[in-house]
Amino acid sequence: LPERSFDVITAVEMAEHAGLRNYRKFLRKVINLLTDNGTFYIQVAGLPRGYSTTYNHYEELQWGLWMSQHVFPGADASCPMGWVITQLEQ
Repeated sequence: LPERSFDVITAVEMAEHAGLRNYRKFLRKVINLLTDNGTFYIQVAGLPRGYSTTYNHYEELQWGLWMSQHVFPGADASCPMGWVITQLEQ
C-alpha cells in the first residue's frame, strides 16, 4: 500500500483470512495505516465463550470445523471472541 493513513478502516471477515499465524501482523498493519485518532471497525466470525452448565462445546467445535471447510478454507475461523479481544487490546 502507498504511504498514507486513514481516518477509518473497516475489516469484514479479513482477520479469518489473515489466520492465527498472521493475526498480529494484520493488526499492526491496520494500526500503522490509521491516523492517530482513527477508528478501526472489525467484524469476525469468532466463537462465543459459554460458561453455563448447559453450554454445548461440541456444537461450537462442529461450527468451527464446518466454517473452516466451507466458508474459510485454509484460514482460521474458529477463534474464541475472548482471544480476538485480547489481540486487539495488545
